[in-house]
Amino acid sequence: MKGDATNRGFTLLEVLVAFAIAALGLGVALQAMGGGLAAGEAAANRGDALLLAQSRLAEATVLPPEARTGRDAGLDWRSAAEPLGPASDGGLRLYRYEAVVTGADGVDVRLVTVRLRAEP
Repeated sequence: MKGDATNRGFTLLEVLVAFAIAALGLGVALQAMGGGLAAGEAAANRGDALLLAQSRLAEATVLPPEARTGRDAGLDWRSAAEPLGPASDGGLRLYRYEAVVTGADGVDVRLVTVRLRAEP
């Protein structure tokens, strides 16, 4: 059965075409996984910056109202407090508190709140 197609194997050209298609598919899959990993890392960095900003904002509201800066876990941060108007007769004053953390990607996370505070 020389002419029977069931005994015929793959030609070299068919194998090369199949290999080229598989290589292209693998390249696309690896690129998509790399993009997903980069997006996951950026989200984790943003989450770290947000947690640090929340911590610094909470700290700023209980410490004396002054500007502070620092670096924690590879992130630069600054916090500040400014009075909004004069103190009341009861010794309370409204303050605007701000905490800014610069993430590893260079993007700032900025949190702001306003609270009443007893004047010292």
